Amino acid sequence: MLKPCFQIVPGLASRHYLECRISHHFLQRLAKKLYNINDFQHKLYFKYLDSSLDSISSHKAAFNKWSSLQVFIDFPLLRTSNTRIAIHKSQSIYHNLESMLNLPGRIFTRLIINRDQNFLDKEIENRFRHYTAFCMAGMPIMLIFGFSSLMKENFFLAAVIVTCFIGLFTGWFLLYKCISGNGVFRFNSLLFFALVIFLVYIGGEEGSKSLWVFTAPLAAFFLLGTIEGAIWCTITILLCQLIFWNPFGLPLPHPYSNSFAIRFNLAYISISVITYSFEYFRHTYRLEIEKKNRMLEREIRGRKEYEKALKKSEEQYKTVFSQAAEGIMVIDPDGHILESNQQMENSLGMPPSALPGQNILNLIHPDDLKNQPSQIPFMIAGHIIVIERQLRTAEGSYRFFEISGNKIGENTILLVCRDISKRKTAEIALEKANLELERIANIDGLTQIANRRRFDLRLQREWKRLLREDQPLTLIISDIDYFKQYNDLYGHQEGDTCLITIASILDSTLQRPADLAARFGGEEFVILLPNTTIEGGVGKAEEMRKRIVELRIPHNGSIVGPYVTMSFGVSSTVPFKQGIPDDLIAMADKALYQAKQNGRNRVEISEQFIL
Repeated sequence: MLKPCFQIVPGLASRHYLECRISHHFLQRLAKKLYNINDFQHKLYFKYLDSSLDSISSHKAAFNKWSSLQVFIDFPLLRTSNTRIAIHKSQSIYHNLESMLNLPGRIFTRLIINRDQNFLDKEIENRFRHYTAFCMAGMPIMLIFGFSSLMKENFFLAAVIVTCFIGLFTGWFLLYKCISGNGVFRFNSLLFFALVIFLVYIGGEEGSKSLWVFTAPLAAFFLLGTIEGAIWCTITILLCQLIFWNPFGLPLPHPYSNSFAIRFNLAYISISVITYSFEYFRHTYRLEIEKKNRMLEREIRGRKEYEKALKKSEEQYKTVFSQAAEGIMVIDPDGHILESNQQMENSLGMPPSALPGQNILNLIHPDDLKNQPSQIPFMIAGHIIVIERQLRTAEGSYRFFEISGNKIGENTILLVCRDISKRKTAEIALEKANLELERIANIDGLTQIANRRRFDLRLQREWKRLLREDQPLTLIISDIDYFKQYNDLYGHQEGDTCLITIASILDSTLQRPADLAARFGGEEFVILLPNTTIEGGVGKAEEMRKRIVELRIPHNGSIVGPYVTMSFGVSSTVPFKQGIPDDLIAMADKALYQAKQNGRNRVEISEQFIL
């Protein structure tokens, strides 16, 4: 039932309203008492916040669970002054009772909480609270009991009670100021137990004295703990036994009956066991709670540090993400762009927030994906990938980017894209220039076939290769017959044309990619035939000789005939470790010299193979 709180609210001139914060059943009883009727729902109206409800029957469930509902009842009887006075009196009595009930709680709160400092030791702080409650309950009783003893002229008992009272108050003050700790509990427990033993000694089986004895276990266990409390209670019960049974025959002011001693022992032991159990389990539970609280505090502290580090990391990430000079994109395992910075959008010429939602694979040039497929699965596996890609701009053109990708989350990949279009353009231009330089360095400028430099490099390479494979290498050296006379007769320009034509015939005769025709110098040409025997080399040389004759290039200065002719020398060997390629050239040159001695326009073989 909710607490009733009445207040007369001025209403219209014809009626008054009663504002209540009460439960449904209390309201029914109030209505029956005022009206002596059972059905009052037709006169009841209530308001929940600013929404009015018409009847209590249709909202009964909400009304039964009502916590802060303002109910307005139209009672004509409230117009009478007697009713208003009765309600005001009820209200005043309720507030007075409520204030009296809350007074101890308010006093205890002020004594405990409103302090300048607390004990760092939680055990002492907890005992101080028990001590405060013990003082609040015991000190007034001590005053009454001491005054009663004084009126009965029992001055010694009154002095003992006053001493305990002063000890309690002084001890509480020292604890309140955090001046002393466990010493106060032990000293006041000693005074209290002295009072208890004295009360038992002076005798009397009435309950007023027994009450102090039965509160001794409470003070012992709550103030001293389980171990010291058990020692004090054991000492007390033993001293009480000496007084009850008096085995030494001491003169006692008042002897005790056996039945009282037994009842007292049973009650004292029961209270001690219950108090000990309560304090033990409370202490154990408190230690467990404190342990969990410490763990929770560490966890909260760790969580706060983690959140702080995470917040700092997020701020740094946002700063780097927005201020980085390179373009940055965050994608998912399917390649969809989750986030991109402004630099990335500017690099592709796209408006803000145009990239998120698109698929990165749709921006990559198809040829790049064909040459090197998507690397997203490797990045998801935890590998760091650095790759060059062409990305499509808003205009439809493509720009070169160096993309480094790394997995940063369970399903997120961070891509850092550096625009290398200018560098790539320069690299392509440089590559073309290098290719052109290489071509110029390896191609004869006049005949456009391989030059001497390229021939030497190829000869060295093929020699090493065929040495490993144990295969033959054949070389042909050829020379245009009486070419000096051709230049003198027709001029150097016609001589260059003749050289170009003959070089083209020699090069076109070769069918295999490994074969090479090169200008050896002046009017001399050399043909390299890897994996070819001496017979194959002679056949190829004879084919070249015939094709040059078939050109019928006029040469009136030649003694051999009316047309341009060539002489060929052929040498062949299987490369071996002790041999060198120059030996193969020397043998072919000797064969060429022999062809010239034998009348030119012919093919000669070297006299011996290189062994």
